[in-house]
Amino acid sequence: MSDVAPPSDLSALWATRLQRALIQHRHPLTQPAAQHVAEALWNGREQPLAALQTLLTAQGLSLDAAALRGVAWSVLGVSAPQASGTGPTDWTRLTGIAELHDLTRPGEVVPLVRLLSDERWLAPDLLQARPWLPAATSAEDVLLGIFDLEWSGFLTHLGSVGPWVYAAGVADIQALAHAYGGVVRLALAHSQADLLAAAFSQVEGEGVPSLLARLGPLAPSADLRADPQTAAALLSAEQTFWAAVQRQARQRTDAWAARRSGG
Repeated sequence: MSDVAPPSDLSALWATRLQRALIQHRHPLTQPAAQHVAEALWNGREQPLAALQTLLTAQGLSLDAAALRGVAWSVLGVSAPQASGTGPTDWTRLTGIAELHDLTRPGEVVPLVRLLSDERWLAPDLLQARPWLPAATSAEDVLLGIFDLEWSGFLTHLGSVGPWVYAAGVADIQALAHAYGGVVRLALAHSQADLLAAAFSQVEGEGVPSLLARLGPLAPSADLRADPQTAAALLSAEQTFWAAVQRQARQRTDAWAARRSGG
């Protein structure tokens, strides 16, 4: 482990999530102890399950494997794991189009955002593909900003736990759905340990969980240790997907700017 301090906001967020998760397992942890574990976990994120087990053991806490995985996902902001390995994977549910909303006028943005008020990753997902937009804004501001730069399109939720994307046409959505399906199939072919290692390695200051983190609880459990090469391949697959989404958004932005300027 390298002795490097995590971003202060992130370590505080992890500590809070850790405390909440452990209370659910009837293992309360004081705030200073949770902060210590969170900071140390940052330096052990290449093997997060093994690191978390060691750190909690040092605090006098012992969790079974399933509970340990649940706490690890909770630290990343993902809900308690769903049962995995109990039946055939529903690929249509995980890779298909879960929701599709046609936006043709700016006035449609506000009622749509109200309809989707429970979708916590709506704005972060749309911003992930558009780093040129202001961060830390509401979903309404994000969508209005996108509409101004890209004009009409389809707001789409890919898969039951997947990303929200905004695309100009059906062909664009199909291309992104196909790309995301590849990420899903690769992710669920590997263990939760590998997915945790990949997800922890790309955490940013705001603590928004990666696509791999959202898929992770559905993957096979396996053992505590991750394969670094597998984790790197998983991370690369997610980054490739987001690059494709960003490329579409940039092309649409440039095309609409040229049209408005008469180019």
